[in-house]
Amino acid sequence: MRKLKIFTDGSSRGNPSPHCGCSYVIVENGIVLFSKGNYIPNATNNIAEMQGVINGLKKIEEMKKKESFEMIGVEILSDSAYVVNCINNRWYIKWKNNGWKTADGNNVKNKKLWIEIIGLYEKLMPTFTKVRGHSGNFYNELADTLAKKASASEGI
Repeated sequence: MRKLKIFTDGSSRGNPSPHCGCSYVIVENGIVLFSKGNYIPNATNNIAEMQGVINGLKKIEEMKKKESFEMIGVEILSDSAYVVNCINNRWYIKWKNNGWKTADGNNVKNKKLWIEIIGLYEKLMPTFTKVRGHSGNFYNELADTLAKKASASEGI
């Protein structure tokens, strides 16, 4: 049985920007198993943050299918309060019940990405932890560097 941590990040060179990137770093027992940055054209920082989570969870799903292992748990560590609070405070349940409207009646932004995150969340049941960005956490800093490089270079 395995316990995996996924550090995720997003980077936007402007908000919105034609140059965004996201990343994930999958860690087990202090060892980096996988890391990846992806270029995202014409997005916002929130979209980049969300895409990093999606990509990391998809990689876990792929690993489970290939290696067919059992997990004790998966933990997403993100510096995005938007992402972490949505899951931990169950905003998405209210949104779904309100026809994907916020409490003030506006359409939920990034609905398609939220639906994808929620689907992966319900399959894998990860915990979500908010980490402070740029606070010296090695893996969070690595995710930040990968996301920035991806936003600058159209992929790495």
